[in-house]
Amino acid sequence: MPQFRIFNTAYDPSLGFCKFDEWRTGRLNIGAQIAAAQAVRDMASHLGDSVTQNQAHTLLANLLDGRIALASFVPNLYAAGLRQPAAIRLNPNGTIVNADIMGPGSPYNAELIPYHATLRDASNDPSQVNWLWSDGTFRADAGTGFMVYPALSGYFPLTSEMAQRLHDDLYDETLNYVKSYEVNNPWWWMSDLAHHTTGSGEHLYHSPTLAWTLFQVKARVLQEDWDALAGQLPEPMSFNSRYDLYRLQNLVTLLELAGPAQSGPDLSLSTKTASNPAPATGQTITYTIRLVNAGLAFTHTVALTDVVPSGLTYVSGSLAATLGTPDAASAPTLRWSGVMSASPVVTITYRAQVATSATRAISNTVTIDGPAGTLTRLAVIVANGKTAYLPLVLKSGP
Repeated sequence: MPQFRIFNTAYDPSLGFCKFDEWRTGRLNIGAQIAAAQAVRDMASHLGDSVTQNQAHTLLANLLDGRIALASFVPNLYAAGLRQPAAIRLNPNGTIVNADIMGPGSPYNAELIPYHATLRDASNDPSQVNWLWSDGTFRADAGTGFMVYPALSGYFPLTSEMAQRLHDDLYDETLNYVKSYEVNNPWWWMSDLAHHTTGSGEHLYHSPTLAWTLFQVKARVLQEDWDALAGQLPEPMSFNSRYDLYRLQNLVTLLELAGPAQSGPDLSLSTKTASNPAPATGQTITYTIRLVNAGLAFTHTVALTDVVPSGLTYVSGSLAATLGTPDAASAPTLRWSGVMSASPVVTITYRAQVATSATRAISNTVTIDGPAGTLTRLAVIVANGKTAYLPLVLKSGP
Protein backbone atom coordinates (compact mmCIF):
# COMPACT_ATOMS: atom_id res chain seq x y z
CA MET A 1 0.00 0.00 0.00
CA PRO A 2 2.28 2.79 -1.24
CA GLN A 3 -0.08 5.62 -0.26
CA PHE A 4 -0.13 4.38 3.32
CA ARG A 5 3.68 4.42 3.44
CA ILE A 6 3.58 8.14 2.55
CA PHE A 7 0.93 8.63 5.22
CA ASN A 8 2.95 6.70 7.80
CA THR A 9 6.16 8.62 7.01
CA ALA A 10 4.35 11.92 7.58
CA TYR A 11 3.77 11.11 11.26
CA ASP A 12 5.64 13.61 13.45
CA PRO A 13 6.24 12.33 17.02
CA SER A 14 6.88 15.86 18.27
CA LEU A 15 3.37 16.89 17.17
CA GLY A 16 1.51 13.65 17.78
CA PHE A 17 -0.09 13.61 14.33
CA CYS A 18 0.80 13.53 10.64
CA LYS A 19 2.17 16.69 9.10
CA PHE A 20 1.30 17.46 5.49
CA ASP A 21 2.39 20.66 3.76
CA GLU A 22 -0.95 21.20 2.04
CA TRP A 23 -2.67 21.16 5.42
CA ARG A 24 -0.82 24.24 6.68
CA THR A 25 -3.62 26.54 5.59
CA GLY A 26 -6.38 24.27 6.85
CA ARG A 27 -7.55 22.96 10.16
CA LEU A 28 -5.99 20.12 12.06
CA ASN A 29 -8.31 17.13 11.67
CA ILE A 30 -6.62 14.44 13.68
CA GLY A 31 -9.92 12.56 13.67
CA ALA A 32 -9.57 12.03 9.92
CA GLN A 33 -6.03 10.74 10.40
CA ILE A 34 -7.24 8.32 13.08
CA ALA A 35 -10.05 7.14 10.80
CA ALA A 36 -7.59 6.54 7.96
CA ALA A 37 -5.18 4.57 10.16
CA GLN A 38 -8.01 2.43 11.57
CA ALA A 39 -9.38 1.77 8.07
CA VAL A 40 -5.95 0.72 6.73
CA ARG A 41 -5.38 -1.55 9.73
CA ASP A 42 -8.73 -3.29 9.27
CA MET A 43 -8.33 -3.55 5.50
CA ALA A 44 -4.83 -5.00 5.82
CA SER A 45 -6.13 -7.54 8.34
CA HIS A 46 -8.82 -8.57 5.89
CA LEU A 47 -6.26 -8.96 3.09
CA GLY A 48 -3.80 -10.84 5.28
CA ASP A 49 -1.11 -8.15 4.99
CA SER A 50 0.38 -8.45 8.49
CA VAL A 51 3.22 -5.98 7.84
CA THR A 52 0.89 -3.14 6.87
CA GLN A 53 -1.55 -4.16 9.60
CA ASN A 54 1.12 -3.84 12.29
CA GLN A 55 2.35 -0.51 10.91
CA ALA A 56 -1.19 0.88 10.80
CA HIS A 57 -1.87 -0.42 14.31
CA THR A 58 1.22 1.39 15.63
CA LEU A 59 0.28 4.59 13.80
CA LEU A 60 -3.28 4.38 15.12
CA ALA A 61 -2.05 3.98 18.71
CA ASN A 62 0.27 6.99 18.29
CA LEU A 63 -2.49 9.14 16.79
CA LEU A 64 -4.89 8.23 19.59
CA ASP A 65 -2.24 9.21 22.13
CA GLY A 66 -1.78 12.46 20.21
CA ARG A 67 -5.51 13.17 20.29
CA ILE A 68 -5.61 12.71 24.06
CA ALA A 69 -2.51 14.89 24.49
CA LEU A 70 -4.17 17.71 22.54
CA ALA A 71 -6.71 18.04 25.36
CA SER A 72 -3.93 19.57 27.49
CA PHE A 73 -3.06 22.22 24.92
CA VAL A 74 -5.62 24.87 25.94
CA PRO A 75 -5.04 24.43 29.71
CA ASN A 76 -1.32 24.83 29.05
CA LEU A 77 -2.02 28.19 27.37
CA TYR A 78 -3.23 29.46 30.73
CA ALA A 79 -0.13 28.09 32.47
CA ALA A 80 2.05 29.88 29.91
CA GLY A 81 0.14 33.15 30.30
CA LEU A 82 -1.08 33.07 26.68
CA ARG A 83 -4.73 32.84 27.71
CA GLN A 84 -6.24 34.64 30.68
CA PRO A 85 -9.10 33.65 32.99
CA ALA A 86 -12.29 35.52 32.12
CA ALA A 87 -15.10 36.26 34.54
CA ILE A 88 -18.79 36.28 33.76
CA ARG A 89 -20.55 38.97 35.80
CA LEU A 90 -24.26 39.18 36.41
CA ASN A 91 -26.53 42.22 36.49
CA PRO A 92 -28.80 42.74 39.52
CA ASN A 93 -31.66 41.12 37.58
CA GLY A 94 -29.59 37.96 37.01
CA THR A 95 -28.73 38.52 33.36
CA ILE A 96 -25.15 38.37 32.09
CA VAL A 97 -23.31 41.68 31.73
CA ASN A 98 -23.38 42.20 27.98
CA ALA A 99 -19.92 43.77 27.82
CA ASP A 100 -18.38 40.61 29.25
CA ILE A 101 -19.54 38.48 26.35
CA MET A 102 -20.10 40.88 23.45
CA GLY A 103 -17.82 43.84 24.10
CA PRO A 104 -14.96 44.84 21.74
CA GLY A 105 -12.31 43.19 23.94
CA SER A 106 -14.46 40.41 25.32
CA PRO A 107 -12.86 36.96 25.36
CA TYR A 108 -16.33 35.51 24.79
CA ASN A 109 -16.94 37.16 21.46
CA ALA A 110 -17.58 34.16 19.15
CA GLU A 111 -16.57 31.79 21.95
CA LEU A 112 -18.51 29.37 24.14
CA ILE A 113 -19.44 30.30 27.68
CA PRO A 114 -18.46 27.30 29.83
CA TYR A 115 -21.27 25.29 31.32
CA HIS A 116 -21.87 25.96 35.01
CA ALA A 117 -19.10 28.53 35.42
CA THR A 118 -18.79 32.15 36.44
CA LEU A 119 -15.11 32.08 35.52
CA ARG A 120 -13.60 30.57 32.40
CA ASP A 121 -10.17 29.20 33.23
CA ALA A 122 -7.90 26.24 32.55
CA SER A 123 -10.23 23.83 34.36
CA ASN A 124 -13.36 24.47 32.29
CA ASP A 125 -12.43 26.24 29.06
CA PRO A 126 -14.23 24.19 26.34
CA SER A 127 -12.01 25.50 23.53
CA GLN A 128 -10.22 22.95 21.36
CA VAL A 129 -6.98 23.28 19.42
CA ASN A 130 -7.74 23.21 15.70
CA TRP A 131 -4.45 24.30 14.21
CA LEU A 132 -1.05 23.40 15.65
CA TRP A 133 2.34 23.34 13.95
CA SER A 134 5.96 22.96 14.99
CA ASP A 135 6.63 26.63 14.20
CA GLY A 136 4.34 27.67 17.07
CA THR A 137 1.35 28.59 14.93
CA PHE A 138 -1.91 27.48 16.47
CA ARG A 139 -5.60 28.20 16.56
CA ALA A 140 -7.77 27.31 19.53
CA ASP A 141 -11.51 27.86 19.65
CA ALA A 142 -14.66 26.03 20.64
CA GLY A 143 -15.65 25.18 17.09
CA THR A 144 -17.45 28.46 16.55
CA GLY A 145 -17.04 30.83 13.63
CA PHE A 146 -18.83 31.18 10.31
CA MET A 147 -22.47 30.14 10.74
CA VAL A 148 -21.88 30.69 14.50
CA TYR A 149 -21.98 27.09 15.76
CA PRO A 150 -20.98 24.72 12.96
CA ALA A 151 -19.69 21.60 14.76
CA LEU A 152 -17.77 20.08 17.63
CA SER A 153 -14.03 20.38 17.05
CA GLY A 154 -11.81 17.33 17.37
CA TYR A 155 -14.72 14.90 17.45
CA PHE A 156 -15.30 13.95 13.84
CA PRO A 157 -15.06 11.77 11.94
CA LEU A 158 -15.81 9.70 15.03
CA THR A 159 -14.50 6.16 14.64
CA SER A 160 -15.06 3.36 17.13
CA GLU A 161 -11.44 3.45 18.34
CA MET A 162 -11.45 7.20 18.95
CA ALA A 163 -14.89 7.18 20.56
CA GLN A 164 -13.84 4.57 23.10
CA ARG A 165 -10.55 6.31 23.86
CA LEU A 166 -12.32 9.64 24.38
CA HIS A 167 -14.81 7.92 26.66
CA ASP A 168 -12.05 6.31 28.71
CA ASP A 169 -9.66 9.27 28.97
CA LEU A 170 -11.61 12.47 28.29
CA TYR A 171 -15.14 11.77 29.50
CA ASP A 172 -15.39 14.76 31.87
CA GLU A 173 -13.84 17.14 29.33
CA THR A 174 -16.21 15.91 26.63
CA LEU A 175 -19.23 16.29 28.93
CA ASN A 176 -18.22 19.88 29.71
CA TYR A 177 -17.78 20.63 25.99
CA VAL A 178 -21.17 19.15 25.04
CA LYS A 179 -23.03 20.85 27.89
CA SER A 180 -21.38 24.18 27.06
CA TYR A 181 -22.56 23.83 23.47
CA GLU A 182 -26.08 22.98 24.61
CA VAL A 183 -26.22 26.01 26.90
CA ASN A 184 -24.95 28.36 24.19
CA ASN A 185 -26.98 26.76 21.40
CA PRO A 186 -30.06 25.04 22.85
CA TRP A 187 -31.51 24.62 19.35
CA TRP A 188 -28.67 22.36 18.20
CA TRP A 189 -31.04 19.46 17.48
CA MET A 190 -32.95 21.58 14.93
CA SER A 191 -29.94 23.48 13.63
CA ASP A 192 -31.23 23.55 10.05
CA LEU A 193 -33.83 26.08 11.16
CA ALA A 194 -31.80 27.92 13.77
CA HIS A 195 -32.17 31.69 13.56
CA HIS A 196 -28.67 32.18 12.18
CA THR A 197 -29.36 29.91 9.18
CA THR A 198 -32.70 31.10 7.87
CA GLY A 199 -31.83 34.55 6.54
CA SER A 200 -30.61 35.40 3.02
CA GLY A 201 -30.88 31.79 1.90
CA GLU A 202 -28.13 30.67 4.28
CA HIS A 203 -30.12 27.55 5.07
CA LEU A 204 -29.15 26.32 1.60
CA TYR A 205 -25.50 26.22 2.58
CA HIS A 206 -25.57 25.54 6.30
CA SER A 207 -23.93 22.25 7.22
CA PRO A 208 -25.88 20.11 9.69
CA THR A 209 -22.65 18.80 11.20
CA LEU A 210 -23.44 20.37 14.57
CA ALA A 211 -26.59 18.30 15.09
CA TRP A 212 -24.75 15.29 13.70
CA THR A 213 -21.60 15.55 15.80
CA LEU A 214 -23.44 16.40 19.02
CA PHE A 215 -25.75 13.43 18.63
CA GLN A 216 -22.90 11.07 17.73
CA VAL A 217 -20.72 12.25 20.63
CA LYS A 218 -23.60 11.83 23.05
CA ALA A 219 -24.18 8.29 21.78
CA ARG A 220 -20.62 7.08 21.14
CA VAL A 221 -18.45 8.95 23.64
CA LEU A 222 -20.77 9.86 26.51
CA GLN A 223 -22.65 6.62 25.80
CA GLU A 224 -26.08 7.97 26.64
CA ASP A 225 -28.80 5.37 26.28
CA TRP A 226 -31.74 5.12 23.90
CA ASP A 227 -34.19 6.71 26.31
CA ALA A 228 -31.98 9.78 26.72
CA LEU A 229 -31.37 10.21 22.98
CA ALA A 230 -34.72 9.25 21.45
CA GLY A 231 -36.14 12.72 22.08
CA GLN A 232 -33.03 14.44 20.74
CA LEU A 233 -32.92 12.97 17.26
CA PRO A 234 -32.28 16.03 15.06
CA GLU A 235 -35.36 17.22 13.24
CA PRO A 236 -35.54 16.84 9.41
CA MET A 237 -36.18 20.54 8.93
CA SER A 238 -34.48 21.24 5.61
CA PHE A 239 -35.50 20.44 2.06
CA ASN A 240 -31.84 19.98 1.10
CA SER A 241 -31.60 16.22 0.56
CA ARG A 242 -27.82 16.03 1.03
CA TYR A 243 -28.41 16.48 4.77
CA ASP A 244 -30.29 13.19 4.84
CA LEU A 245 -27.00 11.27 5.05
CA TYR A 246 -26.27 12.89 8.41
CA ARG A 247 -29.76 12.24 9.68
CA LEU A 248 -29.69 8.66 8.47
CA GLN A 249 -26.49 8.02 10.41
CA ASN A 250 -28.07 9.47 13.55
CA LEU A 251 -31.12 7.26 13.06
CA VAL A 252 -28.95 4.17 12.55
CA THR A 253 -27.06 5.03 15.74
CA LEU A 254 -30.33 5.31 17.65
CA LEU A 255 -31.50 1.94 16.32
CA GLU A 256 -28.18 0.37 17.32
CA LEU A 257 -28.68 1.62 20.87
CA ALA A 258 -32.17 0.13 20.93
CA GLY A 259 -30.71 -3.29 20.08
CA PRO A 260 -32.42 -6.06 18.09
CA ALA A 261 -36.19 -6.22 18.11
CA GLN A 262 -37.29 -8.60 20.83
CA SER A 263 -40.61 -9.91 22.02
CA GLY A 264 -41.63 -10.40 25.62
CA PRO A 265 -41.45 -13.54 27.77
CA ASP A 266 -42.58 -16.73 26.00
CA LEU A 267 -43.64 -19.82 27.96
CA SER A 268 -45.24 -21.53 24.97
CA LEU A 269 -42.60 -24.28 24.90
CA SER A 270 -43.54 -25.48 28.41
CA THR A 271 -44.60 -29.16 28.69
CA LYS A 272 -46.19 -31.71 31.02
CA THR A 273 -45.44 -35.44 30.74
CA ALA A 274 -46.17 -38.68 32.64
CA SER A 275 -43.52 -41.32 33.29
CA ASN A 276 -45.84 -44.25 32.43
CA PRO A 277 -48.60 -43.95 29.82
CA ALA A 278 -50.47 -47.07 31.02
CA PRO A 279 -49.96 -47.73 34.77
CA ALA A 280 -51.87 -50.42 36.66
CA THR A 281 -53.79 -50.05 39.91
CA GLY A 282 -51.42 -49.29 42.79
CA GLN A 283 -48.53 -48.24 40.57
CA THR A 284 -46.90 -44.84 41.05
CA ILE A 285 -46.19 -42.48 38.19
CA THR A 286 -44.21 -39.25 38.09
CA TYR A 287 -45.56 -36.13 36.45
CA THR A 288 -42.96 -33.66 35.16
CA ILE A 289 -43.79 -30.05 34.29
CA ARG A 290 -41.09 -28.06 32.48
CA LEU A 291 -41.57 -24.30 32.42
CA VAL A 292 -39.49 -23.03 29.48
CA ASN A 293 -39.02 -19.31 28.72
CA ALA A 294 -38.02 -18.91 25.07
CA GLY A 295 -38.40 -15.11 25.13
CA LEU A 296 -36.95 -12.21 27.09
CA ALA A 297 -35.97 -12.63 30.72
CA PHE A 298 -38.51 -11.27 33.15
CA THR A 299 -38.97 -10.64 36.86
CA HIS A 300 -42.71 -11.33 37.10
CA THR A 301 -43.97 -14.15 39.28
CA VAL A 302 -45.24 -17.26 37.50
CA ALA A 303 -48.03 -19.20 39.24
CA LEU A 304 -48.84 -22.83 38.53
CA THR A 305 -51.94 -24.82 39.63
CA ASP A 306 -52.31 -28.57 39.15
CA VAL A 307 -55.34 -30.47 40.50
CA VAL A 308 -54.68 -34.20 40.75
CA PRO A 309 -57.77 -35.77 39.08
CA SER A 310 -59.99 -38.54 40.44
CA GLY A 311 -58.54 -41.98 39.91
CA LEU A 312 -55.15 -40.80 41.16
CA THR A 313 -53.89 -40.15 44.69
CA TYR A 314 -51.16 -37.62 45.35
CA VAL A 315 -48.08 -39.08 47.07
CA SER A 316 -47.51 -36.88 50.10
CA GLY A 317 -44.24 -34.94 50.15
CA SER A 318 -43.39 -35.66 46.54
CA LEU A 319 -43.96 -32.15 45.09
CA ALA A 320 -40.55 -30.62 44.26
CA ALA A 321 -39.11 -27.91 42.04
CA THR A 322 -35.68 -26.81 40.86
CA LEU A 323 -36.64 -23.19 41.60
CA GLY A 324 -39.41 -21.32 43.37
CA THR A 325 -41.86 -22.44 46.05
CA PRO A 326 -43.89 -25.68 45.78
CA ASP A 327 -47.06 -25.83 47.88
CA ALA A 328 -48.99 -29.06 48.52
CA ALA A 329 -50.85 -27.85 51.63
CA SER A 330 -54.20 -28.03 49.77
CA ALA A 331 -53.56 -31.36 48.03
CA PRO A 332 -54.93 -32.70 45.72
CA THR A 333 -54.65 -29.08 44.53
CA LEU A 334 -50.94 -28.50 44.02
CA ARG A 335 -49.41 -25.08 43.54
CA TRP A 336 -46.06 -23.60 42.62
CA SER A 337 -44.90 -19.97 42.28
CA GLY A 338 -41.59 -18.37 41.46
CA VAL A 339 -39.61 -15.88 39.42
CA MET A 340 -37.78 -17.30 36.41
CA SER A 341 -35.24 -14.50 35.98
CA ALA A 342 -32.48 -16.75 37.31
CA SER A 343 -33.18 -19.59 34.89
CA PRO A 344 -34.91 -20.06 31.51
CA VAL A 345 -36.11 -23.54 32.59
CA VAL A 346 -37.79 -24.66 35.81
CA THR A 347 -38.68 -28.31 36.40
CA ILE A 348 -41.53 -29.26 38.76
CA THR A 349 -42.27 -32.91 39.63
CA TYR A 350 -44.68 -34.88 41.78
CA ARG A 351 -45.81 -38.49 42.12
CA ALA A 352 -49.31 -39.93 42.05
CA GLN A 353 -50.62 -43.47 42.66
CA VAL A 354 -53.30 -45.09 40.51
CA ALA A 355 -56.37 -45.56 42.75
CA THR A 356 -58.90 -46.91 40.27
CA SER A 357 -59.36 -50.47 39.08
CA ALA A 358 -61.26 -49.40 35.98
CA THR A 359 -59.63 -49.14 32.62
CA ARG A 360 -60.01 -45.52 31.59
CA ALA A 361 -58.19 -42.46 30.34
CA ILE A 362 -57.21 -39.90 32.98
CA SER A 363 -56.44 -36.36 31.84
CA ASN A 364 -54.24 -34.28 34.11
CA THR A 365 -54.13 -30.53 33.33
CA VAL A 366 -51.82 -27.86 34.74
CA THR A 367 -52.65 -24.14 34.49
CA ILE A 368 -49.75 -21.70 34.13
CA ASP A 369 -50.27 -17.98 34.81
CA GLY A 370 -47.33 -15.91 33.53
CA PRO A 371 -46.53 -12.39 32.30
CA ALA A 372 -47.75 -13.22 28.80
CA GLY A 373 -51.09 -14.63 29.99
CA THR A 374 -52.52 -18.03 30.94
CA LEU A 375 -51.82 -21.33 29.23
CA THR A 376 -52.55 -24.99 30.01
CA ARG A 377 -50.65 -28.19 29.43
CA LEU A 378 -52.14 -31.70 29.45
CA ALA A 379 -50.81 -35.20 30.15
CA VAL A 380 -53.06 -38.22 29.45
CA ILE A 381 -52.59 -41.73 30.84
CA VAL A 382 -54.72 -44.87 30.46
CA ALA A 383 -55.18 -46.47 33.87
CA ASN A 384 -55.00 -50.27 33.71
CA GLY A 385 -54.44 -50.02 30.01
CA LYS A 386 -53.30 -52.92 27.92
CA THR A 387 -49.99 -52.91 26.13
CA ALA A 388 -49.69 -54.75 22.86
CA TYR A 389 -46.51 -55.51 21.00
CA LEU A 390 -46.91 -55.89 17.27
CA PRO A 391 -44.35 -57.77 15.20
CA LEU A 392 -42.23 -55.88 12.76
CA VAL A 393 -42.18 -57.64 9.41
CA LEU A 394 -39.40 -56.77 7.01
CA LYS A 395 -39.87 -57.56 3.37
CA SER A 396 -36.91 -57.83 1.10
CA GLY A 397 -36.95 -57.05 -2.57
CA PRO A 398 -39.09 -54.65 -4.60
